Amino acid sequence: MGRYSKIKQSQKDLEGKNDSKIQSNKLQKCITKIRKSEIGKPSFLNSISLQIPNIWSSNYILVNIVSFFIDEGRHFLLHLAGAKRKSEKEKDILKKQQQLKKQIEIVQKKPLFEFLESFSINQLGMPKRNKKKERIVVFFLRSNMNFDLKVNYSIKLSQLNEKWAQILKKIKFLFDEKFYKELIEILDLLQKHENRIGFIADVLIDKLERSNCLENIQVIFKNLLIQIIKEHQDELLNHIQLYQRQPDYILEVYKKQIKLYRHRIINFIFNLRCLFDNYNYDQVQNLMYQQQVREFFEAEDQNYKIFDQDIEIYQYDY
Repeated sequence: MGRYSKIKQSQKDLEGKNDSKIQSNKLQKCITKIRKSEIGKPSFLNSISLQIPNIWSSNYILVNIVSFFIDEGRHFLLHLAGAKRKSEKEKDILKKQQQLKKQIEIVQKKPLFEFLESFSINQLGMPKRNKKKERIVVFFLRSNMNFDLKVNYSIKLSQLNEKWAQILKKIKFLFDEKFYKELIEILDLLQKHENRIGFIADVLIDKLERSNCLENIQVIFKNLLIQIIKEHQDELLNHIQLYQRQPDYILEVYKKQIKLYRHRIINFIFNLRCLFDNYNYDQVQNLMYQQQVREFFEAEDQNYKIFDQDIEIYQYDY
């Protein structure tokens, strides 16, 4: 009996080893199948090539240009984020302090926000927002209320070089109709007077000084006026001094003060040229870089004095 039990036990052990070997082989085959890269993928995947769509948002040059105009011309007049909840209910001390600070800031700036919203619509001719909760003014870019895109953007670009013309063709529908015309004028001036950005700024300022209606001034100066009022640094151009003032009075004050902001017009034009010439947007925003540019154009203006009679008033037939 003892010998028979040993033989039987040996047979069981042998069968167990065989089963283990079979299971191991099956497992190895499964692992091999899993490792095959083509499993679960469409056939001929390696031969498929995806092309970047030919739209403005996939072109970094165009994205940089649009980003510049958004940063310059988009003004949030009132943002309630972080201040809707009552600070008393907040348990976290830091968040409570932040909410309280935001609430105080809104109360303090509310008169300014309300003035800017009313001023931009009633005095500068900006479109009224649809939603009551939207307190935002956007210059340079087209309003969502404007759907007539065929007629308004049919201006010929033959006076511009091919590179700049192609850029405008791809993003022209994003621009406000009036600013689109002004942008073509500025680019045309840049072509004719490449390194005389101070001169170009004076041409634009001269045109502003000849204006007799605040609502009809160039968009670049409308945007600058809103920036100046928001900063509340000018003793004449602030919401307290301009409250309930007539447009003619505001325009005359603006004309008197505009020479103080000539450097900002120069910066705007310079940044515009850099972006259309494919410079990186981060480089354009660098403060040291811009300081070097200001010094360059200040030196240029000292070497080339511009008199009123030298400023050409360019007229464009659209």
